[in-house]
Amino acid sequence: MADNINVSVVEDGAITVSIVEDGAINITLSDSVKEVWKSQSFPATSGQTLFTLTFTPRLTSQIIFKNGVFQAPTADYTISGSAITFNSGLDTGDYIDVIYVQN
Repeated sequence: MADNINVSVVEDGAITVSIVEDGAINITLSDSVKEVWKSQSFPATSGQTLFTLTFTPRLTSQIIFKNGVFQAPTADYTISGSAITFNSGLDTGDYIDVIYVQN
């Protein structure tokens, strides 16, 4: 077996990831890491383009799906504050799922 592999990432705090000999992955977050992930779903109405999240997401943290298909930032939607605006109107029955880090 290989020696332990250690990777450290610093972004808004400290995250340390260690892969140990038995293949286990250990993740340690410092007290300064306080990310809160949120998930929201919305049914669309005919022509709807605007959806408002309960919380403002951290910039570029959002992952958005329309009917289970990933939506690309800028190409499919824009986001400003807590408002998501799709570039084209959705159909009745479309379903939007959003996962994001609360700002």
